[in-house]
Amino acid sequence: MKISKNYYIIMNLVLKYLLGFLHKKNLRRIGLVNKKYGSLLYNYTILSVPIFLDLCVIFGVFNAEEVKRIIVNSFEAQPLYKEDFNNSVQHIKSIFHSIEEQFSNSSSSGLVSKLSDRKLPIKDMTIPHVQDIVFYSLDISVTLSTFVEYYQET
Repeated sequence: MKISKNYYIIMNLVLKYLLGFLHKKNLRRIGLVNKKYGSLLYNYTILSVPIFLDLCVIFGVFNAEEVKRIIVNSFEAQPLYKEDFNNSVQHIKSIFHSIEEQFSNSSSSGLVSKLSDRKLPIKDMTIPHVQDIVFYSLDISVTLSTFVEYYQET
């Protein structure tokens, strides 16, 4: 119970730190304009696409507006994040294509067949392997959906 409590305290502190650091009023006060701020975030990898995606999943449910503000402000300050996000999506698409190939029929006829009739590695897949694929697919789908909801310019 104590570990769980400390975990949530640390999570809350991380979110508060990011919000404070990324708040435009604080940036102006310390003399950072958007260009310098964007370069700082990007060049020192303070924030990255995987971190944005994690923020959506970890904090997005109860702190939607705050997460949205972090993402929007960061993408406005550093346009290179858009390119990184597009590259990440291409990588994710290739992963989904690979997953699809693991479950698809090897014939290109387009006919539906029973899984047991297929001559694919699917017969050799264990239940934990299939579960991993399903959980990964669900995780990335929810993460991307949440991100796109918060940053609709993507």
